[in-house]
Amino acid sequence: MNSVKFDAEVADWDPTAIDANAWLPSNVATFTAGTTGTTANATIPAAMTSYTFGVKGLGATKTVTATPDNTVATAASIGDGNGELGKSNAMGGALVTATITANTTSSKVTTGYVKVVDESGNEVQVNITQAAHALEIAAPTLSGSVFTFAAPGATDVTDLSAVTSLVVKKNGVTLTGGGTDYTASGLTITLTTAPQIGEVYTFTIQNGDAAAETVSYTVTP
Repeated sequence: MNSVKFDAEVADWDPTAIDANAWLPSNVATFTAGTTGTTANATIPAAMTSYTFGVKGLGATKTVTATPDNTVATAASIGDGNGELGKSNAMGGALVTATITANTTSSKVTTGYVKVVDESGNEVQVNITQAAHALEIAAPTLSGSVFTFAAPGATDVTDLSAVTSLVVKKNGVTLTGGGTDYTASGLTITLTTAPQIGEVYTFTIQNGDAAAETVSYTVTP
């Protein structure tokens, strides 16, 4: 049998080679504008404070403007695929960066919108929603029969009795709250029966849109 061998030489990327036919970067979310207006939705991570997206369908070399909603922290900056601020390029593309305040709550937050429009009336409005902040529950400390939790990362979790879901288990068995097996108040959980050495307690906490988080505590001498 004969074999075929392929050999190719790949040149280094040259960032100065971008011309009027440049396209939007592949790692940028892209939305298409329409003459009657296009609405798009983007959900970004809770900790993100700068969101860049691309808009195509704008008139070639037209001046483009970005109008941020008043809940967006600062006005969006806009540039074309060639880096010329405030212009689209020959392919009808524009890059927009919006500066946003990080979400610190356990529920999704509608940050606002950014509307990009060119001289011809082609536009796209991107509605920006931030995902919920993780609770960041750390293992508690134990003093007597009282477990005390540090304030979690999500700032709206200040009372464990008011969270969406709280499950307390001892050695894998679910305990009953409301004073039967334990009482939750503020950031403390008080057991009605004193814990014994070797017992393993797990606490699963869920609030708002954030994912449930579980931490454990093993009672030691």
